[in-house]
Amino acid sequence: MKYPADIPDYFKQAFPEGLTYDRKLTFEDGGSNTLVHKTNFERGNFPIDGPVMQNRTHGWEPTSEKMTPSEGIIREDTIMYLMVEGGILLKCRC
Repeated sequence: MKYPADIPDYFKQAFPEGLTYDRKLTFEDGGSNTLVHKTNFERGNFPIDGPVMQNRTHGWEPTSEKMTPSEGIIREDTIMYLMVEGGILLKCRC
């Protein structure tokens, strides 16, 4: 999001130490999962003249997530696309 110069970046100020939240999934057969998310937002290696560092982005395309069992655990794969100037989509693998 682009903020005017006189408005601080709320997101960065709201979570200076990162973000943690718990989520419990309850299934109709009585099973449940508890997910603990610990997030620390850090950026790195973006080209200084690229769309991310130059604030030339226009938001995210809708995403989907694929979860598959593998070696006794569930693996998650998400590919997101950031819309940038000129109608270009910048791929982001999570």
